[in-house]
Amino acid sequence: MAVYGIMETKSFRINKTNCIDDIAYSNDHAGILPGSDHILDIYFSSLVPCPDDPGLFPPERNDYLKSTKLDHARSQSYTAWKLLEIAIKHSFDMSMQELSPHKLASGKWVSSSLFFSISHTKTSAAVAVSDSDVGIDIEDADAFALKHNSIPQRLMSRILSQNDEPVSCCDHVGFLKLWTAKESIYKLNNREQFIPSEIDTSSFPTASILIELDHRNVISVAYNKPTPIRIFRIDFESV
Repeated sequence: MAVYGIMETKSFRINKTNCIDDIAYSNDHAGILPGSDHILDIYFSSLVPCPDDPGLFPPERNDYLKSTKLDHARSQSYTAWKLLEIAIKHSFDMSMQELSPHKLASGKWVSSSLFFSISHTKTSAAVAVSDSDVGIDIEDADAFALKHNSIPQRLMSRILSQNDEPVSCCDHVGFLKLWTAKESIYKLNNREQFIPSEIDTSSFPTASILIELDHRNVISVAYNKPTPIRIFRIDFESV
């Protein structure tokens, strides 16, 4: 398995995961066929520490991280951005300079070269890259279950729409699959406000999967075009 250097003190390993068959789709995906011309790849990893000088591109992103005081917030943003760097190189053979990411007034990072979406939790990060619009969200299922013995009714009321199937009060993973699916649709459409009860998951293709990292994580991705999904785990290692 190839190892690619990304900085003087770190390397990473790209591992193709075999858990693709466990993906739960929101609607009929009979039209998705191997060999599709479209690309939709998901990359995920546990968080890694952010160095004093992250060395990120563009400079605006690097300067933001250097000025961030909280170590954990730095680690979240740094890991997500390094995942994006790895993802575009591995999936599209493109550098961050070629991607030329820029930030919209809303705060969302975009590129005119391809489409990407970023998400992170307190333990992990995930990135989706594609040649068409995409949105991704990741949530820590273990942390959620630790905080809530059962799913509070207030959360259920906030998340469920009239068309959603009721979720068992203790089915934390099922609830988070619905929650992250709606978050991914929200990111896909770049909506100004996240109102999950108004988002119908049957309106857009979404896929959700339970991933084992340091914690169990639920990842959902939303997209517009029927596309085979590839999933890669990134293992950062000290060298």
